[in-house]
Amino acid sequence: MLRKLITHGEELALPLDRQLLEKLSINKDTIFEISTNGDNLILTPKKNNESVILESLKNINREYGSVLKKLSE
Repeated sequence: MLRKLITHGEELALPLDRQLLEKLSINKDTIFEISTNGDNLILTPKKNNESVILESLKNINREYGSVLKKLSE
């Protein structure tokens, strides 16, 4: 895949295909570690543990919220 940088406001941006983003589970909130080996730019997506935990809690609440509420009473 070849890509060219584009102007985004006063900065440059690298557009990425949705297919690639979905394959790597990347979204607008993904944080990247950016490094280089001297010849290449290396982008490494970092999983945000807080967002993973919050998403898990939402799923648990959606599935078991009523049961958990009854247990707490």
